[in-house]
Amino acid sequence: NPDWGGDSSKVQSQLHNVKTIFSTWGAFAALREDGTVVTWGDPEYGGDSSLVVERLKGGVSCIFPMYMIPPNIDLAGVTQSPPEDPSLPPSDTPSQYLYLNALNEFLLQQREFPISGYFYIYDFNRNGRVEYNDWIYVTPNFFTFRLLAVTPTPKNTFGFQQISFPYDLNRKKLKGYFIYLGQFPLDRDSKWKFSWLYIDNKTKKVYKLVGATPDNRFRYLDIDGDGSADNILDYIPLTMTLANPTETKGYTSVIFQKKQVE
Repeated sequence: NPDWGGDSSKVQSQLHNVKTIFSTWGAFAALREDGTVVTWGDPEYGGDSSLVVERLKGGVSCIFPMYMIPPNIDLAGVTQSPPEDPSLPPSDTPSQYLYLNALNEFLLQQREFPISGYFYIYDFNRNGRVEYNDWIYVTPNFFTFRLLAVTPTPKNTFGFQQISFPYDLNRKKLKGYFIYLGQFPLDRDSKWKFSWLYIDNKTKKVYKLVGATPDNRFRYLDIDGDGSADNILDYIPLTMTLANPTETKGYTSVIFQKKQVE
């Protein structure tokens, strides 16, 4: 697709003995057998390598977009062993780069997702503290569940227990939205049980659920390794829009689009 950097006609004569082709979201780079790199596509996404063309005439073994350097590669070119981090994606994903790249492509391909549930916080114990299971999940059909009300099992991953919506909880105090992604390929190890996004209603930040701890606390993707969940939109070039509001439910879907470069 020419709109996504797919027109290689200007470099066609250089595309011989190609070993591997790498891509960003708007450009491509072909690595030839002799270590030469040929690029094409949108300059904003890496399609114009004219400033470093002399450095790309041989000896290159691998290519990564600069905004997605894998966690075990430093910028000096020294390979390091990544620390064990339980917040990283499942073990079948070789790096954060591959996971985020695949997630970006998946969201862009599907584009629009229905909102699967609405998230509230409620002080069930009336002790003035927000505890790890003071969470309410409401389906689009208004079925209401308390999360982690019971011990999770293989058939009840989130410890759901159906309840009545609390009479003293204002429905307008919505904390966020849950989006079920379906069969996102790199979540297959968990059989897609954790293939969910959470969208904060106030900040509109988007977080990717990746699993749970042994004590049944949910884990979200921690990209920078600082111990806290990261907004995936800070790392992939997409925009998110809540869409199709109704009078009774609020927004009912979310749309992801390619971020436009000004």
